[in-house]
Amino acid sequence: MIYRNKKYFFLLFLLFPFLASSQKWDYQWPMGYSSGADVGIPDLTLLDFTGDTVAIYSHAFTDGLGFGSSGSFICDEEGQLVLVTNNCAVYDQDFQLVSGSDSLTPGWGYDVNCGDQSYGGYIGSQLTVFLPQIGNDSIVYLIHKDNILYNSTLGVLSTKLYLSTLVRKLDGTYYLTGKQQLLDGLYNYGHLTSCLHADGDKWWTSMVEFNTNKFDWFLIGGQGIVQGPFNQAIGNPLIDDDVGISQTAFSPNASLLAINSKTPKVIYLYDFDNSTGLMSNPQVIPYPSAVDDIGLGVAFSFDSRFLYASSSTDLYQIDLQDGNAVEHIAHHLSYDEDQWPVGIGFFTLGPDCRMYIGPATTTYYLHVVHHPNEKGAACGFEARVLRSPSNIYRNIPNIPMYRFDGACDSTIAFPYKDTVSVAVGVFGEHGGVKVFPNPVTDHFTVSFPGRAPLGATLRLHDAVGRLVLERPLPAINNVFGAEGMEPGVYFFQILVGDRRMQEGKLVKVE
Repeated sequence: MIYRNKKYFFLLFLLFPFLASSQKWDYQWPMGYSSGADVGIPDLTLLDFTGDTVAIYSHAFTDGLGFGSSGSFICDEEGQLVLVTNNCAVYDQDFQLVSGSDSLTPGWGYDVNCGDQSYGGYIGSQLTVFLPQIGNDSIVYLIHKDNILYNSTLGVLSTKLYLSTLVRKLDGTYYLTGKQQLLDGLYNYGHLTSCLHADGDKWWTSMVEFNTNKFDWFLIGGQGIVQGPFNQAIGNPLIDDDVGISQTAFSPNASLLAINSKTPKVIYLYDFDNSTGLMSNPQVIPYPSAVDDIGLGVAFSFDSRFLYASSSTDLYQIDLQDGNAVEHIAHHLSYDEDQWPVGIGFFTLGPDCRMYIGPATTTYYLHVVHHPNEKGAACGFEARVLRSPSNIYRNIPNIPMYRFDGACDSTIAFPYKDTVSVAVGVFGEHGGVKVFPNPVTDHFTVSFPGRAPLGATLRLHDAVGRLVLERPLPAINNVFGAEGMEPGVYFFQILVGDRRMQEGKLVKVE
């Protein structure tokens, strides 16, 4: 009898990662900015993966709530949103306060940002993350950290890390049953994320001590609930002024951890052992960027081969199987209908095998990488492909690495029509450039079939031959705003140096 029980538990041990990957904790993404109702638009939007196709729709007018990259969310086993936080409090699927969760993360950040729920809660990114209790859908953990204004540097730091436990009652509602402080000290701002332990029943998460290379790791969940901190010093010091507002991400296979840096533009990459929590082989991977840009987003492809990085207006792909070769995928800076800039921000892996990219500002648009496992231009970056009915507060709320070993559902269709229009008049080896959409309304993309040729330039003339636009084409995909162009017919030229490589017609409509 004992032998048979041992076999049962060993089988359950093997099945834990499979059981976790079959859950739908990230199938509905809430996002929004608190001031929507003031201008007659919804405060919140839901990006929904529960159907046969990706859907995005307005979801709620709230009393000044908003959820951006400082917040987090979690869905139930069926993919329905159940809890969301902006680090001020926790709210249910109807955006009502969860009992006991007010004054969630006290301190300077709460006093400044939570009095009237202004701007969507705490300002910052990756300050909270929900972690489900594996095997018990009625228990959810929330890891959350505070922020303070550190007077000697006038920087924003974290001093405390909390673990809050939320329990689902029989009627489906949740209440906060307990909150404990895990750490007290000086820690770098942001950067909360998590991955599954190798045994599949608990989660790794960490804090980095202020301006050091010291990581404090915790295990959350399982029978122990909290284990740690486990301390390790490794690699270069992570200076908070450099990494403070950038993204941290685990690879889907839980073997790598990456941190972007705003200045200098580098990726800090570590090998990670999700059995022991030990890191090794620290690397610093630089990537090119404009002087005024800052490093922001970082994420891995579903197969963990490619590392993606953003720097405000540019998207890069790093091939970890090809000597960390860096490829410039896209340049994007446009303006929305309110003349607010649209850039390239944080990354989130979707249940539909696509990668979604925030705009890094308070605007309406999300970008998509349709094939993150493909190299170079084949990754299928598409700018501004999703328009939210509400403003997006800089980025999508934070989630841990739920895409275990790249698990996703490629049968979820993308509902938006492909508007790519191939330009006419192919000249030379760099022909086949695409200019789309055509007709154009508010923006258009110039896309090369492979690596962008050195010194490529776009020239755009109106119907009477006047030059109305001349811009460099540094990336595979280059996006330009068309808001200031009058409706009519335009003629473009793609030049490499003094050679005219391609030309065509572009129609601007209202």
